[in-house]
Amino acid sequence: MLGVTTCQSDGIYYYIAAATDRPVPEGMFEYEIPAATWVIFESDGRFKESIQNIFRRFLTEWLPFSGYVYAELPDIEVYPLNQEWSQEGHSAVWIGIKKERENEE
Repeated sequence: MLGVTTCQSDGIYYYIAAATDRPVPEGMFEYEIPAATWVIFESDGRFKESIQNIFRRFLTEWLPFSGYVYAELPDIEVYPLNQEWSQEGHSAVWIGIKKERENEE
């Protein structure tokens, strides 16, 4: 299961999503995410705190020293599919990045 955050001209949106190549069911819509370079961070623990910690550390520890900039693409949170609903477990966050020099061109 995916949590996808997008920044659009009229606001910030959070979607519950699934990656698929199947036709979009009626009442739902498709949001295509372009090919990009992604940095992927994994975490174990309570989802809310783990995800917030990943974004904080990405912005304060990883990004400033990486030679990359934030690509301003949707952020993708990956959660496990379980039979029972849980507030903790293994998760991952995909954040779109691009080389700093690409930003200057």
